[in-house]
Parts: sequence; structure tokens; C-alpha cells
Amino acid sequence: MKIYKVVEVVRGNPLSAFTNGAATVNYSKEKYVEAPAWLAKRGYFLTAFVRLKDAENFFRNMLVFSDERFELWEADGIDVKEGLPPRLDTSFLADKMFVPSDEKWPKGTVMVRKIKLIRRIKRRKFIKPRY
Repeated sequence: MKIYKVVEVVRGNPLSAFTNGAATVNYSKEKYVEAPAWLAKRGYFLTAFVRLKDAENFFRNMLVFSDERFELWEADGIDVKEGLPPRLDTSFLADKMFVPSDEKWPKGTVMVRKIKLIRRIKRRKFIKPRY
């Protein structure tokens, strides 16, 4: 199924945009990837958008402070799940900790069992502010 995925590009690798450590996923144009097994076991899969409009709104309005580049991709998704579990605070996922978030899922978010990137739609570089 056609879906849309936001990734963070680090040293040329398309990675999970808002997780790191044990929760990091390295996306690919060559093969399908899945969420780490410890997350999938608890019902947390890869996140994406079904509608391009929702993906573009999220991409345009993200608040990120990083020197890395972010990209919006068209992707192929296998086993898209529209029901979402409670959102987790992504800053704790690097250490495999499940801490609830006070934030809601972005509009149009779905979970997907497997994702393969197809083509880049947009890129954006965020500049870290200097204090």
C-alpha cells in the first residue's frame, strides 16, 4: 500500500526521525524493514501516513533542533494498522523504556508492520540554534 514516511538522514542513512538507540530503524529502498522485535511484541510498529496531505503538514510543522537533514518519502507499506496504541515518549525508547507521552499522535498517523522506501518527495534541513 502506498504510504508516506518521514526519516532523518544521518551520514547518508535514512533513519527513524524521532527515536534513537535501541529503537532506531534504518530504512531502505532495497528491502522491507520492521520495527525492533521488542517494540512489535508490545504492539508498536513503524509509523507513517496514508495521506500525503497529512504527511506534508507534519513535515512542514515539525519542531526539530538538529543539524541533520529530514526527508519525506513515498513508501510501500505492508500490513497497515489504523488503530494506534497510546503514544510513548520517544526520548525513553532508546533505553527500551515504555513511558507514556502527553502528546497525541500526529493527524493521519498509522502503524505499519513493514516499510520499503520508494522515492524521496521532499527534504529539509533544520539548523540548531546557537545560544
